[in-house]
Amino acid sequence: MSRETTDTRGSNYLEPGIHVKLTIDHVEKGHTTGNHPYYTFYFDTPTGGKWNKRFMVWLCPPILKALGCKETKPGVFDWDTDEVEGRAIEADSVIETVKGKEYTTIINIEPATADREAGDDDEFGAGPADPPEFDTPV
Repeated sequence: MSRETTDTRGSNYLEPGIHVKLTIDHVEKGHTTGNHPYYTFYFDTPTGGKWNKRFMVWLCPPILKALGCKETKPGVFDWDTDEVEGRAIEADSVIETVKGKEYTTIINIEPATADREAGDDDEFGAGPADPPEFDTPV
């Protein structure tokens, strides 16, 4: 007999109960069997992992606003799935229960703050920092 530590969370895991910065890897559009449209957002996490979440279109406004997508009139957005790749958001991860099954989702979705996008090494994880700009040669 041997002692084992097994991570059963899989590769699509986001720890619940934290404030997190997520970067868009890519977005895919799909339709349910009832032909209702949805978008699946694929994220890179600060820990180097991947996480994805499906949003029915009526749940998309907070994330589309946080990604800087243009709202042409209330509830109508003009955006390109390729153009949001690499953009970051911040949100709180929580557990939601749907039909008796628990899932991790995000709430309080906001644009990522500029200092975090610049790569400060903080609780949101390290990222590539831009070199400082100087008026005179260094």
